[in-house]
Amino acid sequence: MKNPESRDTMEGIMKWWLLEQEIQHQRQLVERAIRVLVEKGYLIRKQESDSQVHYQINKEKYSEILQSLEDSG
Repeated sequence: MKNPESRDTMEGIMKWWLLEQEIQHQRQLVERAIRVLVEKGYLIRKQESDSQVHYQINKEKYSEILQSLEDSG
């Protein structure tokens, strides 16, 4: 739909088109997971001088994180 004039081989479709869709799906899952972890205070979100957002474990919540991991199996 994005490129109605494009065409590709079976290999190209498998390698690039489907892979890109899977990456986008996984990206959405990771974004949601990060958002939840930041909301719980498990991750600290920092915008660095390189304008990139970096995430770091919140050491103050370390034992709570371990407990949550143990509870979830």
